[in-house]
Amino acid sequence: MAPHDVQSEAEMAKLISKGLSVADFYAPWCGACKKFMPDYEELSANYPSAQFLKVDVDELEDMAAASEVNGLPYLIVYKNGALVERLAGKDVLKSKLAAALDAHSSADGAPPTPGKKEAAPAASAAPATAGNTAAGSDAVEFKDAGSGNAVRFAVQTTMRFSVNGEDRPCFDKMLSDGGSKLAFPTIGKAVTLPAEHKDEIIAKLVTMAARANVATEGFKLKVPTIDVSFFSCVDPNSGNTLSFYADVEAKKVQYSVNGEPRPGFTKVASDGNNRVSFTDVGKGCALPRLNLHIHIASLLSVVQKVGGQTSGFPSEVSM
Repeated sequence: MAPHDVQSEAEMAKLISKGLSVADFYAPWCGACKKFMPDYEELSANYPSAQFLKVDVDELEDMAAASEVNGLPYLIVYKNGALVERLAGKDVLKSKLAAALDAHSSADGAPPTPGKKEAAPAASAAPATAGNTAAGSDAVEFKDAGSGNAVRFAVQTTMRFSVNGEDRPCFDKMLSDGGSKLAFPTIGKAVTLPAEHKDEIIAKLVTMAARANVATEGFKLKVPTIDVSFFSCVDPNSGNTLSFYADVEAKKVQYSVNGEPRPGFTKVASDGNNRVSFTDVGKGCALPRLNLHIHIASLLSVVQKVGGQTSGFPSEVSM
């Protein structure tokens, strides 16, 4: 069966709620996505018991953000509504996806499909663009609002930037004044962010800094308004994979821990940071600090969809 094009958040939540599913997050303009698609379609024929889905990140931007899609192509494997595996960038291989499907289908007693050949590596993740901002996980570009210089930040094993195409030294600390000014004290440099796309640039830079082990201070990220019916994340304290789903019929948020269902809830309280409590069932968890503003927005959306109650959530988070 050919992969199914997902049209909405609600449809996605329903499709992944039972059995084994895999979602390919892609964009029509992404060359690496197009290169991988024949392998994806072949796997969908080899694994008829699994659902193969396609999610256009340009059409379902909020869902991609809530799923922490930070490069393309990007694959997420779900089992009974719970996120069980991610594959991104150089890991988006036919052989690796087949291995993941074998591992998670075998747990249900379904035998793996033999005789699959390893595919050639897909091209590296292609960055998306929004205005003058490169929205991929590896680089961000903008025009310095103070000097007018073209500035580009990139992450490989370290984080560095260039001005008008000229490389600047690597840095290990990035400071914000809480507004548009960024300073890099270890190399004595600074930039001014443009007003347009400022919040998007800040969110991207903080994510890149975390990947490169660059310390950040003074950053404030607004909690956006997004529309999602489910999301998954990893509790940074326990390491458990958490999945949340808005069960509109039952008027409860259903959630699972490492794929194991827990009692549904309708009341959520925040400590003003990354800890949340499900007060009507006496449970709770910690949300990841990286992209905390997106995790908070996702949880609020899921709870609101079932008419639940929320308290103590901040309108912005400090990084």
